Amino acid sequence: MFFRPDVILSTGGYGSIPACIAGRLLQLPLVIFLPDIEPGLAVKFESRIATHIATSTKNNNTNLSKKKLSVTGYPVRKRFNELTTDSARITMGLEDNETVLFV
Repeated sequence: MFFRPDVILSTGGYGSIPACIAGRLLQLPLVIFLPDIEPGLAVKFESRIATHIATSTKNNNTNLSKKKLSVTGYPVRKRFNELTTDSARITMGLEDNETVLFV
């Protein structure tokens, strides 16, 4: 069985380069999503053959083609936007006076 994708989506990393090159050889569109502030070496390489580059913030678009670039934000499920500090503390069993460091 042969699977032919419609598009290649990359977030970088050295493991993504072969897939991006293969996609280019198959004339597939390549979309890069850059969640980091600084693009890594793989993204810098892939950006040359990318159809479109999406970034999470406007601060991380240095040295990338402005014609291909758009700021899309970081995708987050809607339910995370609906949480409040109080409901999170109740769910996690934390007291109001406890200090919380979220990483």
